[in-house]
Parts: sequence; C-alpha cells; structure tokens
Amino acid sequence: MHSFLIAAATILIWIGFMLVSRYGALSALSPWDMLALRLFPAALLLAPLWLWRGRQSLLQPRLLCLSAVSGLGYAGLVYQGFAQTSLAHAAVLLPGLLPFAIALLAWLLLAEPLGRARRQALLLMLLGLLCLGLETWQSPQLGLGDLYIIAATLCWALMTVLVRRWQVDLLTTMTALSLPPALLYAPLYFSVLASDWQQLPSQQLLLQAGYQGVLAMLIAMPLYLSAVARLGAAGMGMLMGLIPPASAVAGIWLFAEAWQWSTVAALLLVLLGVARANAHLFTRQPPTTRKTTHALHQH
Repeated sequence: MHSFLIAAATILIWIGFMLVSRYGALSALSPWDMLALRLFPAALLLAPLWLWRGRQSLLQPRLLCLSAVSGLGYAGLVYQGFAQTSLAHAAVLLPGLLPFAIALLAWLLLAEPLGRARRQALLLMLLGLLCLGLETWQSPQLGLGDLYIIAATLCWALMTVLVRRWQVDLLTTMTALSLPPALLYAPLYFSVLASDWQQLPSQQLLLQAGYQGVLAMLIAMPLYLSAVARLGAAGMGMLMGLIPPASAVAGIWLFAEAWQWSTVAALLLVLLGVARANAHLFTRQPPTTRKTTHALHQH
C-alpha cells in the first residue's frame, strides 16, 4: 500500500506539472520567466547541499553536457511548447512519448535490445503523431508548439540515458540540472529577458516557483526512483500511462480546451502503446526487453 501511495504522489506531481505549466503559459509570465522560476529556487536550495558534500566540480564535461541538455535545453523548450500548444497535445507528447524516446536512445547509445513489444508500441506512437500532424497541418503555431514539446522530450530522454551510462548519482544529477544552468542563465535573464515582476501577481510567482523549482525539480525525482525501486520500472511505467488522459481531461475542465477527433485518436494510440509496451505485467511471461526506463519520468 505504501508503494502505491508513493507512485500516486509521483503521478499527481507530474499531472500538476502539466497543469501548472499550462496555467503559467496562459498568464502574463513569459517562457523565460518560467525557466527562471524553475532554475533559481532549485539552485538556491541545492547550493548548500553541494557545498556540504565537498563542492564536487560541476565543470566536468559530462556534467556540463547534462546541464546543457536538460537543465537549459529541456526546460527552455518545454515552456516554449506549453505557450504555443494545447494541454491535450502536451499531455500526449510529453509523458506519452518519453518512455519510448528513452527506449530508442538506450538502443542506440547503450546497445540495449528493443524487443517486439517495444517496436509495436513505437509504431502505435508514430500513428498517434500522425493524427496530431493532421490536426496541426492548418495551424502553424500549434504545430510549432508540438515541435518544442517533442524536442524537450528528446532532451530529457537523452539526459536519462546519459545518467544511466555515466552512473551519475541522484544529488549530483539534480545539482547539475540546476546550479550551472542558473549561473549561466541569470546574467542573460536579468539583463535582457526578465519581465517586470512588480507587475505580476505574487500568487502566480509563488505558485510557479514552488511547483517548478521545488516540487518538479527536488521532490518528484526522488519519489519516482523510490516508486521504481518498490514497484519495478515496468510497473511504474504502466501507472504513468494514466498521466496523458488525466492531464487532457483536466485541460478541458480547467482551461476550456476543445478536443478534435485527431486529439482523441492520438491519445488512445498513446495509451495503447503504453499498454502494449507493458503487456507482460498482465501475464506470467517475463518482459522481452531489459527495463531501461527506470528514471524516464523525472521532470
């Protein structure tokens, strides 16, 4: 029971990340403000831990690579995407595509086998992307937002595989994703990109800083790894399949977003892909591929 409570908390934080990010995108905050509210609180909280742990150098090429790919790359792209696409599209593309993007990159970079179930799941995901492509054909802005989300998904998937390949520990990973990016981003943000925060609602600033900089960066990751350790990567991956429909339905309710048939079809194909990739959970047969996605839904 305790394991499922941890898993439920992780899923709720991820769903909340989708909703809060879309809410911020619809507010007066710019994507650049959202990136600042993600990086700066996390960096301030992690800096004392980094000093206490002996100030391990974060200027190592591998850690700088993680900082660029996920600390700046993922976060910068994902907030641009939320500003230019619907929550339903983001829900299909981000948590739906992430496990399969990781599986593909693990196959390419770690030479881990891609079994028949994973290949079939990838095919279902590609069909879902085609459905979204039909919908965005006549809306260049929506299509650009989808591309931002897809690029962000690939950045996080690459970071996940590299962390596995380089055996980077949890605290070092979290510090690399926040402290160097914050130090690099601060001069550019405050000199060129910053909004007039005095004109922004303080409740909005506190909500985004607390959720993006604390919950998403510092709490969701340890929770997810704990749930994986208790339920297994495949079991947690199956539960993560609840995120796309829950986020999309919440978007209709909270933001009055309209659905089209192609969005519904894409969502169903994503769910089928998740179910197919984890079908072994409902049988006594072992999975056909090694579990490579133990950290796929950190954000």
